[in-house]
Parts: sequence; structure tokens; C-alpha cells
Amino acid sequence: MEPWKIQAVLAALFAGLTSVLAKSGMTALGADLALGVRTLVVFVLITANIVFLPNQQSVAALRHIPSRDLWMLVLSGATAALSWIFYFCAT
Repeated sequence: MEPWKIQAVLAALFAGLTSVLAKSGMTALGADLALGVRTLVVFVLITANIVFLPNQQSVAALRHIPSRDLWMLVLSGATAALSWIFYFCAT
């Protein structure tokens, strides 16, 4: 099987699990604090991935990113954040 197909299946599996685990972990915390804890974990794992498992492109490649690509990533991040904010508030 091609690697991207395995990665797609794993992405779908973890996307499903994240919602269940997030709601299960909110029993003692409010929505904002629970989202903050989750986001901190995501930040640490992504940062570790960049530092310890460097890809073909380095962080220096950010200086040469086309402005359209940068705006699409910024908008994607903003919509992801809004999605999770509303998800966590819908308790």
C-alpha cells in the first residue's frame, strides 16, 4: 500500500479519536481551559516534530513562502481555531 494511503487512514482514525477524547477530558475543566491544554499539547508535539524530525525543507524556507500560501495557511489556522473553540463551547 502506498504511504499516503496509510497516512490518510491514520489521519481519519486520529481525527475521530480526538473529538471523543477531548469531550471525555472536559469533566473537570471549562471549555477554554480544556482547549488551552489540548492546544499546548499540539504545540509541543508539532514543535518537537519540526526540531527532531526535520523534513526536506527547513524553517528557513518560511522566508521564501509565497504570500498566497502564507495567507491560506493563516486562514486555515484561524478556521481550525474557530472550529475547536465552538466545538469545546458546545458542551
